[in-house]
Amino acid sequence: MKDILEFAKQFARDNKVAFSHDRSKTVGASEIGQCIRKTVYGKLKTPMDDGYVDENGFATRGNVMEDAYTAPLIRAWCQANGGELLWSGQSDQISLVGENVPLSVTPDGLAINMPRDILLPWGIEDIGEDRSFVVEMKSISPRYRKENLPKAAHVPQTLAQIGMVRSATEHKPDGGIIVYVEADDFWNLNIFPVPFDEKAFKALVRRADLILKTRDPNKVPPEGKMKGGGDCGECPFARACLGYVPYTFDDPKALPEKETVKVAKVAAKVKKLEVKADRAKKALTMAEGELILKLGEVKRNFVKGSGFTAHLKRTSPQNRTDAKKLAALAQSLGATQAQLDECKTLTKEGVSLSVEHAK
Repeated sequence: MKDILEFAKQFARDNKVAFSHDRSKTVGASEIGQCIRKTVYGKLKTPMDDGYVDENGFATRGNVMEDAYTAPLIRAWCQANGGELLWSGQSDQISLVGENVPLSVTPDGLAINMPRDILLPWGIEDIGEDRSFVVEMKSISPRYRKENLPKAAHVPQTLAQIGMVRSATEHKPDGGIIVYVEADDFWNLNIFPVPFDEKAFKALVRRADLILKTRDPNKVPPEGKMKGGGDCGECPFARACLGYVPYTFDDPKALPEKETVKVAKVAAKVKKLEVKADRAKKALTMAEGELILKLGEVKRNFVKGSGFTAHLKRTSPQNRTDAKKLAALAQSLGATQAQLDECKTLTKEGVSLSVEHAK
């Protein structure tokens, strides 16, 4: 008897999207913005870490949403505006592989014959004479913080697709858009334009060339670690990577003065940024306290204005709020006794404050 949970994982792994070309000979658009060391490990076919399992769950979610909803939606939107969506959906996608360019891309779609001001709501007044743009479709968890969109790797991915479409086809799009669809609310879309930049595209070509020519992964920077290590937990080569955990050893010899100075400069930079971050954190706490009081003054939990939305939710107690500190903060901001009492009430109930700004 097969357990359905394990069967589902195997089902997702068995239904990975297959490519018609050898991806070991090119750098794909989805790889070009990832940690360069991770990508090099993959191109060299390095064995994955013991215990690492690629369950393909997120990719499966994205493919299902793209076929069932996002691609049909964008296609209908293009048609409603007199245009057309090419290469959309898993069955109609095409791959563009460069002959003299070490890149390969599989765009989620190319919108053509569109009104030149179609992207005006996102700050693009004119999409250009070709009246086309690349569409990159993504699904996203509702838990992901929207202020961190677009994700860092998705911009170069889209840029690589634009550049390859311009190089390999008759279409010359001046840009593209990344469309994020929230996984638990299909009406919730976040759209970000990506203008084409020839210099940036050439830089991606050079990056791809470096990836394919590197024989030792530790000769390129551990970008995942350098960005904070958030991606390292999902990397199949984390244990093999010298950048994953600080690689140190004991040496009885004193470090040369020149090298010590270099370390000291970086250490001073880190300390300076730590102080700045601590001050910013305190300033944020003060501002949040002030906003809570202001919402109390106007007797509103939800305020939407030009370019912003502020939402104060009362939640069940979680024992995370320090009542005394919150009251002291409110008092330092000149709160009245009535407002202090309101703070106590909010503290007992729990508070969730969110502020969103228009992009």
